[in-house]
Amino acid sequence: MNRIVFLLSSFLLTACTIINLNTVRRVPSECGNQPYDFSAVTYNVGLAPGIVAQTTPRTSHVAQALADLDADVLCLQEVWTPEALQAIQTALDLPAEQMMYVDTRGEGETGQDRCTMSQIAPMLQCVHEECGGLPDEEITTCALAECRGSGVGLYFSARRCLNCMIASAGLSIGEIVESCVLGQGRSRLYGGSNGVVLLSRYPLRNREIIRLPSSGANRVALIAEIDGPGAEPIEVACSHLSSKSYVSPTHPRFDDWNDEQREQLHLISERLRRRAGGRPALFLGDMNFGASDGRDLDDHLPGQFYESARLGFESFAAAADPPFCSSCEGNTLRDSDRSHLIDHVLLRDVTGGTDLIPVCVERLFDRPVTIIGHGGKRVRIHLSDHYGVRVRFSVREFRKAPR
Repeated sequence: MNRIVFLLSSFLLTACTIINLNTVRRVPSECGNQPYDFSAVTYNVGLAPGIVAQTTPRTSHVAQALADLDADVLCLQEVWTPEALQAIQTALDLPAEQMMYVDTRGEGETGQDRCTMSQIAPMLQCVHEECGGLPDEEITTCALAECRGSGVGLYFSARRCLNCMIASAGLSIGEIVESCVLGQGRSRLYGGSNGVVLLSRYPLRNREIIRLPSSGANRVALIAEIDGPGAEPIEVACSHLSSKSYVSPTHPRFDDWNDEQREQLHLISERLRRRAGGRPALFLGDMNFGASDGRDLDDHLPGQFYESARLGFESFAAAADPPFCSSCEGNTLRDSDRSHLIDHVLLRDVTGGTDLIPVCVERLFDRPVTIIGHGGKRVRIHLSDHYGVRVRFSVREFRKAPR
């Protein structure tokens, strides 16, 4: 009954929001030389071996692009490996007080997600035939594309085995067998890493970490307070919410991905509300939700987008004029004919009369670059399978910070 009520209320809220999409304030999506006082960026860097192609060759290019970026606060997602984190730390060279992450490796491992050799054999045979000769970190990328039939078979006959293979993204065949068949198994992607990093031009104070309930990958929200250029501190949350998948969630509390993502959203929203009081609160990240604009953008878990609006958050990327996507058809690292806006800089000001006034919103890192890929081949490719989003704000009663 509760689920029916929620679905009905979501439908009504969706209808009202669609009606109001043309009446909310629009924000220019070209910044030009407009003056501003503060900028916030979210960027899913897609440094995901075995899931997003050419991860290792792209890493140094991503790190340098971030070092060249003008941002006062920056939320990164999918910095999955220690090597990627180190590359970004080295390139940005920020003091510890301006960088925040948490090591969650080893957390959430159950020891129950394992395979027998008979269960895994059809998948291994397909990988050998379709993906032989590829670098180790590209094996699972290939398997996801070429061996879906074997994956479907595991889903219906040996879900625990499939979980282990998914959690083994980026490993070699030998390592997968060693872990999933002979070892303790795997339940979490990248050994339990969460991939989220929060960086700022200002010291990150009163830090807090929320470990979010999640399936398959560890999810966290990093929350901190920055003094910023205004008279009052700003609360900032950085996260990467669960993504809808073809398989159902593994977390025992959730029947579907809407349930899992909705609980994550509510946990972060409530904590930000309590911390911020009446002050501005920014929520940055790959939210994995977005609405359709009726033209170029397809929806993706739209119920959570409308729920974020009900909770008082405003997405300036969703108000961009003209609109843009962040997960887009035509990106060289994606195999999709659909475009979504799922990366957001959200602002909530519960008192009205916010201190942060959007000047413009823009898409970042949307042009391909030339890198030396696997095997020494030159490859023309995007930096990530997502594009970044930056919002520039003017600040009332601000004090200038050095740039």
